Amino acid sequence: MRNAIFAAVLSVACSATSAFAQQCSLAEFDKGGPPHSVRDVTPPTNDSKFEWGSDVDPWNGQARGWHYIKNLHDKKLSLDWKKPVLLIPFDKPLEPQGIFCKYDYGSLDSYKLDSNAPIRVSNDGMKSAQAYVQVADKKDVTKPSVTGAELRRTYQTATGEVSAAFARILLRYFPADKLLQVDFSSGPGETRIGFGAEMLGISQDDFLSKLKTSELNFQGPVPLGELFKRDDVGSMGANPAQRMALVRADGERSLRFENIPAPSGVAPMILVAPDGAPLGLTTVKLDLLGAVR
Repeated sequence: MRNAIFAAVLSVACSATSAFAQQCSLAEFDKGGPPHSVRDVTPPTNDSKFEWGSDVDPWNGQARGWHYIKNLHDKKLSLDWKKPVLLIPFDKPLEPQGIFCKYDYGSLDSYKLDSNAPIRVSNDGMKSAQAYVQVADKKDVTKPSVTGAELRRTYQTATGEVSAAFARILLRYFPADKLLQVDFSSGPGETRIGFGAEMLGISQDDFLSKLKTSELNFQGPVPLGELFKRDDVGSMGANPAQRMALVRADGERSLRFENIPAPSGVAPMILVAPDGAPLGLTTVKLDLLGAVR
C-alpha cells in the first residue's frame, strides 16, 4: 500500500516538474476558480510602485496559494510581505518590471483571506495589501497531508543579464507510517534550495547523511543568519542560528525519513542563485502536517 502511495506521489511530482522550469508568469493568475484573487497597485512614490496579488487555486486534490510582486518603478525593489511570508532581500532587489512569486501548499480549508496584510518596503514604509494566509487547524491524523513552499523570480546577474530562478520544497507526511517525504526541485543549473532539518524532528547528522547517499548535490550547512539579516529572519519566526543545507535538485528528487512524529513550527526555505547569492526567503508551515493541534 505504501509503495502505491509513493508511486502516485512521484507520478504527480514528475508531471509537474516541467512547469517549474519556467520563470514566474502571471498569465494563469486567477484562472483556477474561487476563491477570488485579490490584487492592486500601490500608490506611486519617488522610491516605489508595484503590483501585488494573492490567490488560492486547487492543486492535485489539495490547494496552492500564489502571491506575487511585480516592480512597476524604474528603481529596484526590496520588501518584506510578512503575512504570506515573502522576503525580497535588500542585497538582491527586484529589477524594474521584474516579477517575484511565492507559492505555498496545503488543504483548501487552511487558507483564509487576511484583509490586513501590509507590505514593508525598504526605504519607503508600509503599503496596504491583502493576502490568503495559511492557518493551522485540527487535522485528521489518519490521512496523509502536505505542506511546502516555492519561490520564483527574475534577477540581474553579475554580468547585467536578467535571469530566472526557482526552488520548491514539498513535505508529505504519512501519519499511519510516521513517514516523512521531502521533495526538492530547483533550476536552472546551479540554482539551489536552502533548507534546514531542525524543525522536522530529524537530526542535522541524519539529514546530511541522507543527502550524501542520495542523487542530490549540496553545499553547507550554513547558518541562516549569515545569508540574511538577523532582523529579517526573526520577523519571519525563524531562528538565525539554524543551519541550512544548500541543495541542487534537477527535476524532482525525494528523501524519506521513517519513524518521524508529525513536525510542528516553521522551517525557513531560501532560493539561492548559482553564484551563491540569496534571492529570496520564506518559511514552510509545518503545523499543517498531520497532527491534532
